Amino acid sequence: MNKKKVLLILIVVFIFFLVMGIILFNYKKHSDERKKSTEEQQKRVQEIKDSYSNYITGEKLECNDKICNLLNEYIDIHQQINDLEVTDLELSEINNIDNSITVYNNLKDTISSWNYDNIDKYLKKYQDYEKKTILEIYNSSEITKSFKNDEKAKSELLKTIDNNLEILDFLVENDANFISTNYNIIYVTEEFKKEFSKYDLGITLVSIEEAYGKKIPILTYHGVDDNVWGNSSLFVRPGNFENQMQYLYENGYKTLFLSEIGQAAYYDKPVIITFDDGYLDMYTIAYPIMKARNIKSNMFIITDWLDGSVYMNPSMVKELSDSGLVEIGSHTVSHVHLNTLSYEEQEYQLKTSKEYLENLIGKEVNTIAYPYGQRNIDTLNIARNYYRFAVTTESGANYTKTYNGSSLLLRRFNMQRGTSFESFKSFVG
Repeated sequence: MNKKKVLLILIVVFIFFLVMGIILFNYKKHSDERKKSTEEQQKRVQEIKDSYSNYITGEKLECNDKICNLLNEYIDIHQQINDLEVTDLELSEINNIDNSITVYNNLKDTISSWNYDNIDKYLKKYQDYEKKTILEIYNSSEITKSFKNDEKAKSELLKTIDNNLEILDFLVENDANFISTNYNIIYVTEEFKKEFSKYDLGITLVSIEEAYGKKIPILTYHGVDDNVWGNSSLFVRPGNFENQMQYLYENGYKTLFLSEIGQAAYYDKPVIITFDDGYLDMYTIAYPIMKARNIKSNMFIITDWLDGSVYMNPSMVKELSDSGLVEIGSHTVSHVHLNTLSYEEQEYQLKTSKEYLENLIGKEVNTIAYPYGQRNIDTLNIARNYYRFAVTTESGANYTKTYNGSSLLLRRFNMQRGTSFESFKSFVG
């Protein structure tokens, strides 16, 4: 073999070993890199597990990244949904309707905000192996598995709230047709009972007559005249007054004196008519209308104002009392604000007016109307000594089971110039 061939062979062998060396070097280098990468991935996987694995058992995580915050939010929502209980509407909530509506609307907004955000949009920046590890933890949790059940539970909560709000709205619209107590709901109309019973809440319904007894409306009049002076709203038109009295007459109402209120339970439609102040038109206009229909009334007299001009004179008061259709009561001596007076001054107003009227009509006077409806504890104590019955200016009806036998705080419906005929019928109905 010549030298050239030997040299060529040596060069080829050298190149071969050089190439093999390079290949082996690169292989070792890449192998080390792959080993290092695998170790880093394993380390990262362990970090992920250390950070998020408590989610599997529903424990709050202590990390502070977006995935951690999301998983903690899942835990909170799951716990809130499963801890919250919304029951059918209860009587205590009906007793405070405005507050209940506010509470339920706020709760509805809160529950509606409990949404399980999609985790996929939070994984976009992660490597595939990281995503895989996070999703393994995510899918292994009972909380994740309960998402559908939680959404169903959330829907049921919202449904119950909507039902309760519907009932509360119905009650607001019908606030004049019921009274709620700590024990039951007292209904005024059969229609209300029928509609409310559809909700099937298990709340006891009691008719107003069963709870309170028979309604005893007391009507308050002042003047009955087309010609008005002072506060014109106090003067009912004679035509309207006659229509009202005719309605009572034609519809079987039993007019009673205030002192006969204890007999109201014996009549189907009791009603008490009262006049404050003793205006002359009561004698000239109102009384003839009532007399023609045999209607009783009560007249509360201001004893110092019997001038025979604006007000009746004493002989007119005596004549009305003798008619058997008018019961005379006191409206004090001079129509004062009783609650501003001393005990002695109040006693003078109540005692002196009583004595004057009894001497005038020759009958016991046991009823009084507080001027302006004003009184204090002294007023009530004094009135108790001299009178059996007293009327206020508070609006509303009285009932046979709830007023006591010598009530000093009886309510009345105020009849004014602008009172409609429908309002009048609702007062007495």
